[in-house]
Amino acid sequence: MPLAGDTPRLQRGAALIRHGLEVIRSYISKDHDDSEDVYYAGELFTWRVEGLSLAGRKDEAVTASREIMKLVEQSAEKSPSDPNPRLRLASLDESLGNIYAGYDDRTHSPTATDRAELIEARRSYQKGLDVPGETIHKFKVSAASAQDQMQALRENVD
Repeated sequence: MPLAGDTPRLQRGAALIRHGLEVIRSYISKDHDDSEDVYYAGELFTWRVEGLSLAGRKDEAVTASREIMKLVEQSAEKSPSDPNPRLRLASLDESLGNIYAGYDDRTHSPTATDRAELIEARRSYQKGLDVPGETIHKFKVSAASAQDQMQALRENVD
């Protein structure tokens, strides 16, 4: 659905992103929901979520982000001894926070002015920050492997 201010180029780009999401959904629904498939689907979803967000389709980006988070959560439940899905959730929480905050990579600051969106962003960042700490403790994962991600999340929470 076109948005105010859309250009034909943005409309085509958004349509292509939606098509990519459908391809991933179809693949996962055909019994490709093991931990590795979900990990790579998460990567692809993340790129598409960023594209939707940049195209001004925040609601679609949030919906797609929550969709892949649900798949990764299911993967974490199916693989209770694998810390990787949990660590992936932390980066997905960060991505969701960035969408709500309207995070600008160039200025390293939020552009959102809506208080409710900023609260949601902070909530997502905090959730993402909690996950690596719990996972490192529970699975004896090296803290160095999650250090950069945790630092970025701390900066966003502050």
